[in-house]
Amino acid sequence: MMLYVGGDGAASFQAMFHGNRVVPALVAIIQPGHGFGFNWTNFEDENLIFARSVLQNSAGIPEYLIYGGWGSGHFYSEPCWPSYCQNVRRLNGNLGLWRRPA
Repeated sequence: MMLYVGGDGAASFQAMFHGNRVVPALVAIIQPGHGFGFNWTNFEDENLIFARSVLQNSAGIPEYLIYGGWGSGHFYSEPCWPSYCQNVRRLNGNLGLWRRPA
């Protein structure tokens, strides 16, 4: 099941997952855009608020990350967050499925 929320990503993640003390199986960062891409923070930066919300969830950390988008094509070749370093597969040509080491 996939949930699309038309709201602030960091605040929505915190409310849904931190607030309910649950961990999602995966997080998808698809065509994230920031600045003129309309996000106020860079979801790809592991040191900024969205990544910190995901990676410092007291309930646990998602096992998988889907990352990518359309455009330059480099998106699937490496993950945006280095802690997800095991490439599982390429999806739809422009997305990568990444896993955290066990």
